[in-house]
Amino acid sequence: MSSGYILPRLFLVASLLMSGCDKEEPIPDPTPDPQANTVVALQVLHRYGGASFDLAGTWPDAVGTSLKFTQVRYYIGSPVFQDDVGDTVQAFAGKYLLISAASNAIQVMGELHGHLHTMGFGLGVDSVLNHQDPTLAAPPLNDATMHWNWNPAQGYKFLVLEGRYDDDGTGVVDADDPEFVYHCAGDALHRNTSVEVHTDALTGGNLALTLHMDMQVLLQGVDVAASPIVMAPTGTAVTLMNNLRNAFTHP
Repeated sequence: MSSGYILPRLFLVASLLMSGCDKEEPIPDPTPDPQANTVVALQVLHRYGGASFDLAGTWPDAVGTSLKFTQVRYYIGSPVFQDDVGDTVQAFAGKYLLISAASNAIQVMGELHGHLHTMGFGLGVDSVLNHQDPTLAAPPLNDATMHWNWNPAQGYKFLVLEGRYDDDGTGVVDADDPEFVYHCAGDALHRNTSVEVHTDALTGGNLALTLHMDMQVLLQGVDVAASPIVMAPTGTAVTLMNNLRNAFTHP
């Protein structure tokens, strides 16, 4: 075979190889995408001992005085989830929820993926955000009714308990009975707590965590008739915030 024949054949093969290189081949992903995050929300249900708590009922304080509440509200802040060995699965720093006994609202905390052994959170507003202008704050820290506007140095009301108490021993609370007002505020009253939830958030979708807050625990050591108005960050306010720290369980 002549060299004149071989040479064109070589050029033809080379051109075919070069044209094949122009075609992009898919490159396999060496690190496949992890499973989708789970949207985790929180619902707090209020109890009084073994009974469901509601604002329409009449409930005793620590010394047996009958109370009827018009408001039970408080802030939960910066939830953080840890796994079985204490490693942080996800922390939602600066995330706040305003909890009210008037509502069983389910509120979103954020997205995560993993086994959730404990949920830690603050009660009240941390010392940095506690002194911001509520008119410039993001919800729910923009709620003017939860801020001491007349005393801005105190910042937000961490816990609000309002209602009326039976002062004549009849066990009936009506519109003629005196009011009680507990507004717990001030940096020194901020508390942290943790609850074992032992829940998996591994499959994406949505997960609604439920906590119980026991009003009977909250009122331990509290004599409403003896101190019906509490706004200073001492005495009964300290007792209430310490009790609130111990009042949460995961059913």
